[in-house]
Amino acid sequence: MTALKEFFKQKPWLAFVPLVILAAVAGLIFWFGGAPQAAAESPGYQTVSVIRGDLSVEITGTGNLIAGQEVDLGFSTDGLIREIKVHLGDQVKAGQVLATLDEIDQLQIALDDWKLQLNAARKALDDLLNSGDKALAQALKKYAAAKETYEEAKKNLRQPGDARCAPAKTEEYYYNYLYAQDRVNEWEDYLQYGNTGYGVNYILKVLKPMRQERDAAYYNLKYCEGYTEQEILESNANLQLAEANLKKSEAIYQNLLANAGVDPAQVEIARARLKTAEIQVIKAQNDLDGATIVAPIDGTVVALNAEEGQTVVAINKIQDASSDATIYTSEFITISDLRTPYLDVKIDETDLQNFAVGCPAKISFDAIPGRTFSGKVAQVDPALVTAENVSMVHGLVELKDAEMMPGKPLPLGLTASVEITCSTVQDALLVPVSAWYQSSDGSSYVYVLGDSGMPEKRTVEIGLQGTSYVEIRKGLSEGDSVLISQVKSD
Repeated sequence: MTALKEFFKQKPWLAFVPLVILAAVAGLIFWFGGAPQAAAESPGYQTVSVIRGDLSVEITGTGNLIAGQEVDLGFSTDGLIREIKVHLGDQVKAGQVLATLDEIDQLQIALDDWKLQLNAARKALDDLLNSGDKALAQALKKYAAAKETYEEAKKNLRQPGDARCAPAKTEEYYYNYLYAQDRVNEWEDYLQYGNTGYGVNYILKVLKPMRQERDAAYYNLKYCEGYTEQEILESNANLQLAEANLKKSEAIYQNLLANAGVDPAQVEIARARLKTAEIQVIKAQNDLDGATIVAPIDGTVVALNAEEGQTVVAINKIQDASSDATIYTSEFITISDLRTPYLDVKIDETDLQNFAVGCPAKISFDAIPGRTFSGKVAQVDPALVTAENVSMVHGLVELKDAEMMPGKPLPLGLTASVEITCSTVQDALLVPVSAWYQSSDGSSYVYVLGDSGMPEKRTVEIGLQGTSYVEIRKGLSEGDSVLISQVKSD
């Protein structure tokens, strides 16, 4: 009785069923009372049998044709546009030159110059790394010479009080000086007093060599007695300089000895020069490459926004050479691959579960009536989009054989309708949607006409849901009769 009440609750249009039941009971009584004709009065229900078959769910949407691949191209080097080799609508191949700048020759010269500097820097580094034995030998020779110079400076170091000559020699010079001075004094007395009988001229003549002899003896004495202050200072300075050179040459030698004859600092400098040259070669190569626009893909020129004679002032900036007007543009040549276009589609959000990558699609264009194209879903965006205040699922459908005729691709922007089939089951148990019910807890059930001729509620597991049929995974068997509506008795 509970199942029967639930059935009436779900199907209010069967409110008159109790009357039919009463009539059926009366008929049974009459039957058992010996009136078999009452069997014709038993109520009837409209039922269908559970069948096996295939079921698919199709969703629809709209979209516009876009290029499968599109690239925007422009110069990355400043200069004057020398030549544009393509026109709007031209078919191009990957690697084809599309446009060039007038500065290509100068850029090539700059690249060649930096390549020469790069080779020179590389050779200098190689030579330095391979010159260890020679450099070590030279350093050792300089170290030995510096050591010899230092020893000589030590030997020639002078201090205050140091005698230049042996004592006997100094004493000899001393007495020579005294003897010469005595003789000079004697003749100077003759000159002073003038009563010697010698004439003045004669005395002066004799005094001159005597004085010279005395002065020479004095210089010899002073020379042997010690060194001058200047000589002492110079000897100390020479020793300090020799000691510094010795330390420096020794450090150089020890450094080279520890590094196989190669100075790490010089290697670092050589490597830095090599690195600088490498960077400049790359920059020069990029500048040269940036003066030529090459098609990276096969495709069609769909945009061309510059002319020959314009000057590329900077990347993304083109100026008309004949005026002061400046045109800002990201790139001025656009290439699209029209051979494998996509349909930019939008699907109602309620169909989200039936919209997935890989699902087959049928496409029809408003401008091409009577023809259907095939494709498959290539992308489903993770976020919904809003179109006319309605939430939609956005995605891309890849088209196959998308040509209006051989060799003529479909034009971009065409409006299309798309029919997508994502969910399909085969050889499944199916019942009409009108036989399927859901409880408030989300469980599913149907009514099966039992042997007693009365509806019986049966819980089922639902699979794929179509517009007319629903898949039954558990709870029913093929051939079971399920109730879809009541049929009045004749």
